[in-house]
Amino acid sequence: MTLHALNGKWNATDEELVRAHAAEYISAVGALYRPGVTTATSGGPAEARGDALIISGDVYCNQHTSLAARTAAGCAVEAVHAVLDGRVARAFAAVRPPGHHAESVAFMGFCFFNNAAVAAHAALARGLERVLIFDWDVHHGNGTQQILEGDPRVLTVSIHRRDGFFYPEGSGFPEEVGVGAGAGYNINVGWRSKGMGDADYLAAYDLVLEPILTSFAPQLVIIAAGFDAVEGDPLGGCCVTPEGYGHMTRRLARLAGGRVVAVLEGGYNTRQVAASSCEVVRVLLGGEPAKLEGEHSFTTSKSLFGALNATLAAATPYCRSASPAAAAVLQSAPPALAPHAAARPRGAAPPSTSLAAATSPAAAAVQFEASQAAAAAIAEAEAAAAGAAAAAAASWAAGEDVSSPIGIDASMLAALASLKLDGGAARPPPPPHAPAAAASPQPRSALPRVASGAGM
Repeated sequence: MTLHALNGKWNATDEELVRAHAAEYISAVGALYRPGVTTATSGGPAEARGDALIISGDVYCNQHTSLAARTAAGCAVEAVHAVLDGRVARAFAAVRPPGHHAESVAFMGFCFFNNAAVAAHAALARGLERVLIFDWDVHHGNGTQQILEGDPRVLTVSIHRRDGFFYPEGSGFPEEVGVGAGAGYNINVGWRSKGMGDADYLAAYDLVLEPILTSFAPQLVIIAAGFDAVEGDPLGGCCVTPEGYGHMTRRLARLAGGRVVAVLEGGYNTRQVAASSCEVVRVLLGGEPAKLEGEHSFTTSKSLFGALNATLAAATPYCRSASPAAAAVLQSAPPALAPHAAARPRGAAPPSTSLAAATSPAAAAVQFEASQAAAAAIAEAEAAAAGAAAAAAASWAAGEDVSSPIGIDASMLAALASLKLDGGAARPPPPPHAPAAAASPQPRSALPRVASGAGM
């Protein structure tokens, strides 16, 4: 493993930053630290604490902030170049400040420049046509979504909490699938409760996300590696273990010929951030994922399937079937599912790079069994679910490691058997101070804005 000291030589250039951020915004970040002049979100002067100016509850700066933000983005860019040049097989960019909340003209959530988005654009500028950004930070990567939601060359995937008013409010819902040419290339898995663990994250990947990612066939994977979903994080409220992050890394490293760049995002338990980062780096270096032994490594949460249901409902209109089983699910959908099954974006046929059906053959087989058994007696439905459980377990083992860490039991797959593309629970209304979602993108100010709250 090669460690590189930056010494300031990898600062992102304006040319690299402007692909993701407005030129006026880049200049504003450079001039952000002005004691006595910088204003806080409240409208008054930013409070000075030591050498820092407090702009809001989740944004502060000092005289070094602009340089640090440029260096973080530049480090992510250099990591991409190192992988694409073949100097290293994979890379981990241990950077601060983080980036995934930074929008094209907005800093928030301790983020100023969107490191992952800037890095993805650097890869595109070199001629790559398909880049995956996979964000497992417990907070939604709203900035990454906003910057890239219209670009079909980048598939953005975010797994995060979307319960109540969890930060950032008003974004990260499954129906936010992208806009214009990018419709269908933004996927949100929004957890509906806290306490989600290894089994939930790996089930979401194996049952819903993997076929989509495989069909997209990325040429580079960028992981927005936030570790605030780790057990013991004071803000995240989830139960992922460092070993769980290792297993997710192993799965992602199977894509793009193993070309993976992980970029550090959030995390508030420094010991667990260190342990999780070490496990990810160990797997990136070719090590086998450590054995899962956590309390939540083998048992899925009750809210898992509602969240997966909503993601499937949102993604299906933009997907093509990946298997005969998946096709059968869509073709035999009962009336309640027909609108979702028949819908197509803007009346157009899916492009050649359309995503595959958002389900694995195993999950599709279970859904198919469930839909066929819907009109049968309860006993017959239970028997069908039990049969599907056995078939799905065998298929899962064939498609993944036989030593798959998820405990596939009858109760888990019986719950999956009831999965329907009904959209799940309705999206909660926005809080009173947040604007309602518009039917089409609205113009944004070229001046920095901040959002109160906390998150990375």
